[in-house]
Amino acid sequence: MAGKKVTELPELASAELTDIVYIVDVSDTSEAPTGTSKQTTVEAISNLSEKITKTTIDGTTALSISATNNAIKLSSSVPGFTGITYATSFAANYGNNSLITRADAPNIESGIVTPASIPSRVGDIYVDTAAEILYFAKDTASSADWIPSSGLPYASYTAILSQAAVAAPTASILSNSVGTVTFGYTTVGQYTINSSALFTSGKTAIFLTMGGSTYDDAFAIVKRVSSSQYQLLVTAVGAGFNNVWSDLSIEIRVYP
Repeated sequence: MAGKKVTELPELASAELTDIVYIVDVSDTSEAPTGTSKQTTVEAISNLSEKITKTTIDGTTALSISATNNAIKLSSSVPGFTGITYATSFAANYGNNSLITRADAPNIESGIVTPASIPSRVGDIYVDTAAEILYFAKDTASSADWIPSSGLPYASYTAILSQAAVAAPTASILSNSVGTVTFGYTTVGQYTINSSALFTSGKTAIFLTMGGSTYDDAFAIVKRVSSSQYQLLVTAVGAGFNNVWSDLSIEIRVYP
């Protein structure tokens, strides 16, 4: 092969990482002012991510990678993207998928109450960390556009209630996509169902099934007080009673 130009050599269709590659080191002028002939490997060339200085999208400089700390930066001037810095070695973290954020990507927020804000865009996500409920935004008209992730067309709170002495009913929660619901004691046979304005007027339905009781004719009803409260009445033989009922099932549905 002596005396042949590189362009005259046969082409290799598929290279291995250990294959030798001819290269001119332009930083070494010991052989000639234009550089010095050297060899390297395909693997060495493939590890040049830290040498990248910029990438363009539609002619706009989009991506720059520092040659010193491999910090990846995405320009905010590229339409549809927001500028970010991902200051971790790209080569060491190639599997990470959080390098780019789109300007129209969903917002992810969290709080300890049900979402009261108006969603910024369809598909936004809100996490109620107190009630452990995930919400998705179906529209951007009002706070009612936050839909719990249960897949049902309504938010639902389901629990089994028991009561003793003159204490508030205790709840064994089976499922909850409504938010925080608590119970209080008023007087004999009268209790309260409480929330932080979660019981939307005209869109809240409550279902009760009486469980164990010493009275055969025992029954329970609810009466709306406000968007934050319902009265729970447990009666038998014409009067309210305490301490002799348990396993009362309750489901609260709140429609959007």
